[in-house]
Amino acid sequence: MTYSFALDYFLCCFIACVGVLQIATISSKLTYLSLFGKAVSRYLFGYGLLVSSATLFFLSEERNIDDSSGGLDANEQAVLFVVSAFCSFLVTGTICSLRVKAHRENRIHEKISLSTLKSNTLIGVYRCRWTYWKESILRYLK
Repeated sequence: MTYSFALDYFLCCFIACVGVLQIATISSKLTYLSLFGKAVSRYLFGYGLLVSSATLFFLSEERNIDDSSGGLDANEQAVLFVVSAFCSFLVTGTICSLRVKAHRENRIHEKISLSTLKSNTLIGVYRCRWTYWKESILRYLK
């Protein structure tokens, strides 16, 4: 495996996953995970990222490389894809949290899931959970 090939794969998967997240926010109405307000903008941006990441990956160099000849084997591909998908979610959620001024909720979310991003930002959800955990620990210590 060459370092350049793995990095290219990671970056292109990251870009594609950001695009998929933006397209997915349209039908799921995850307002605090979308980078743009209008659905048409998210749709065009998402598909633009998908097309550009595939074009960047496959047309920049020869990518049909066997894993014994310097390519990625299946385990490396799986790990790189999962890490890039997770990073794309965290980066998108953080950008949206910093960009959008969400209303402060005092409600503690029992279960953190994607549906909580309909009413609060990613940083806001974790801030509420941290406050709840901190208060619980302080109550226990008293």
